[in-house]
Amino acid sequence: MLEQADIISCYVSMRDEVSTEEILDWCFSQKKTLAVPKTLKHTLEFQVIHSRNDLKPGIFGVSEPEGGEILSPDQFDLILVPLSAFDAAGHRTGYGKGYYDSILSRCRTKIGLAFSCQCMPSIETEPWDIPLDLILTEKSTQILTEKSKSPAKSSCLW
Repeated sequence: MLEQADIISCYVSMRDEVSTEEILDWCFSQKKTLAVPKTLKHTLEFQVIHSRNDLKPGIFGVSEPEGGEILSPDQFDLILVPLSAFDAAGHRTGYGKGYYDSILSRCRTKIGLAFSCQCMPSIETEPWDIPLDLILTEKSTQILTEKSKSPAKSSCLW
């Protein structure tokens, strides 16, 4: 999937999140357009970076872009998002601020990066929550179709 994408958005990992260092480096080496998030008041802004040198310490201790070209989420071929928990229907929880919730509806392909231990039997959702299309863990890749996102299929396969 990454190989076919021209414009990729990826978070810059922190703390216990799945590390994105190798993904960022791969994007640089493949000359992909890479947009990373910068935290604004109640949402995220995505700026293009060309190397890790384009990142500076930002809010919450996360490395953020500084002064790059701003891209809109609807321009991404895919977005890689962090999460703190997920379920087999593609629902996710983050850190509770709703930053990704504010933009996921505008993204074409939404991919969550997680550890298999983060899978929960179900995640309580709100009407505005947008499920992911794909979840990658260290143990498997789960492509979520509309059928697999139905409430009847709610156990983790990981």
